[in-house]
Amino acid sequence: MRHPQVYDEFRKGHFTSRKTNASFCAVSDDHLHEQNNKTIKSDGGAVDILGSETALLKWTVACPEIAQMVQGFKQMAAVT
Repeated sequence: MRHPQVYDEFRKGHFTSRKTNASFCAVSDDHLHEQNNKTIKSDGGAVDILGSETALLKWTVACPEIAQMVQGFKQMAAVT
C-alpha cells in the first residue's frame, strides 16, 4: 500500500461531511458545498459574484457559515 495514512483517513470517513448527526447522511465535501451554494443563491445572496475577485473571496469564506445560519433558522421556524 502506497499511502497507508491516507487510506486510514478514508476508512474513518474523513472524505465526507454531514449536516446532521445521522449515521448515513454523509455526502462528499463538494456536494455539500454545492448544497450550501444553492441555499445562499435561493435566498438572493449571489449577484454578479464572479465579476469581482474580492466578492468571490468573501463568498468563499462566508458561504458555509451563512448556509448554516439559514438552515438553523429554518429548523427553528419549522420551515422545510
